[in-house]
Amino acid sequence: GAALAAPEGKSLQTAGEETLRRRHLRDSLLDLSRCDSGRLSVGQQPVALLPLLEQVQELAQSTQQRSIVLLLPDSAELITNADPDRLQQVLLNLIENACKYSGPQAPVELALLSSPDELRIEVRDQGIGAPSEDQERIFERFQRATNAPAGEGSGLGLSVVRLLVEGMGGQVSLRSQLGRGSVFSLHLRPVERADHT
Repeated sequence: GAALAAPEGKSLQTAGEETLRRRHLRDSLLDLSRCDSGRLSVGQQPVALLPLLEQVQELAQSTQQRSIVLLLPDSAELITNADPDRLQQVLLNLIENACKYSGPQAPVELALLSSPDELRIEVRDQGIGAPSEDQERIFERFQRATNAPAGEGSGLGLSVVRLLVEGMGGQVSLRSQLGRGSVFSLHLRPVERADHT
C-alpha cells in the first residue's frame, strides 16, 4: 500500500510505543504479584555479560531516539550468575527510565566495570537527578522521585528492578545529583571459570 502521510505515520508509531509501555507495566505488575506470593522465579545460570550488554544496547537503541553509549572493559569473558532474560528486562527498564528523565538529546551510557570480587553494570544519564531524600526510597513500591515528570509511569518499575536483581543474588544502588543526572548500578558477583568447567 501507499506510504502513510507523515502525521498519520507518527501517531501510529506513538500508539505502538504506548502499547509497549502498557505491556511493560502489565509484566511488572505480574512480576510483583508473583513476588508477593513467593513465586517469582528468577533463574541462576552463568551469563556472559559482554554479549548480553551488546544486545541490550542494540534493543534500547532501536526503541529510544537518542544515543545509547556502551562502555565495556577490555578484559575478556566476564561472567556472572544471573537470569539472562530478567537481567535484560532490568537493564532495558533502567535505560527507559534514564531516557524518561533526560533531555531529548542527552545520551545514556551503559557501562560494565569489573573488579575481582564484583561486576558492576551502570546505567548513567545526564537527566534531572533525584533529590537525596528520595534516593533511599526510590526502590520502594509506588515511590517516585518528588521531582518526577507528572503522569509518567506508576513508580512500579524500580521496585521490580530491585526484586529481580536481589533474586539473582545481586544488589542495586543509585547515585544521583540534582540537575546533573543519575547512575543506577547493578552489583553482581563474578563467576570463577573453575565453577563450571
